[in-house]
Amino acid sequence: MAVIKEEIKGKQYKKYKVTEYSNDNEGLKQSCESGENFTIYLERLVVWAKAELAKKGFDTDLIVPFFRGRYFKKHIAGPQLLKQRKQDGLLILDDSEESELVAIWEAADLAMDETLKIDSRLEYAFKAGDLMRRVLVYRDYSLIQKKVAGQLRAKDVHDLIKKLAVKDAPAKELWNEFLGLLDSENFEPIESQTENKITYKNSNGKKREMQFSTFQNKLSEFRKS
Repeated sequence: MAVIKEEIKGKQYKKYKVTEYSNDNEGLKQSCESGENFTIYLERLVVWAKAELAKKGFDTDLIVPFFRGRYFKKHIAGPQLLKQRKQDGLLILDDSEESELVAIWEAADLAMDETLKIDSRLEYAFKAGDLMRRVLVYRDYSLIQKKVAGQLRAKDVHDLIKKLAVKDAPAKELWNEFLGLLDSENFEPIESQTENKITYKNSNGKKREMQFSTFQNKLSEFRKS
């Protein structure tokens, strides 16, 4: 992984070079014609993309068309199978990181297809590299956002309940205000109307739940203290 990232940033990789913002068509064409070095680069892209998908629980022993048919929402046949994939967390949507990884895998495979013309292979190689850069950039951005969100959150949701405990209002009314505070403090709350609970992320980004009954009890405790 680190080696590939270095190649993209412009480090020398054997006899060819891929820069971050531009590609040397002639250099890549020569590499494509000479074969081995170009193929090694593409093989590593495929290995990386498939490994990332495997970490998420996907079966990457399939060829790409079968993989799409098994996991992509728009290709899955039948509502029952669609429901099962969703429950298993193995449903791929368009514009997701998973769909980009599959596109990298597919484009790199096609770039290695010697039955295609060199210009087509180069086009697929550029696509694979560009998609990989996009995935890495988005990941870096997501990590920064999570760190910022974590810093902006209150240390504990109980701090928010303490603030609400001084108010002379019933728990049901303050429950809605509690939801608003969680949102403003970047706890990313989701309210369940059917189960009367709120799911949120703590300062470490882990999911937690707060039942209304728990909130009510905590509110009462803080008012007594």
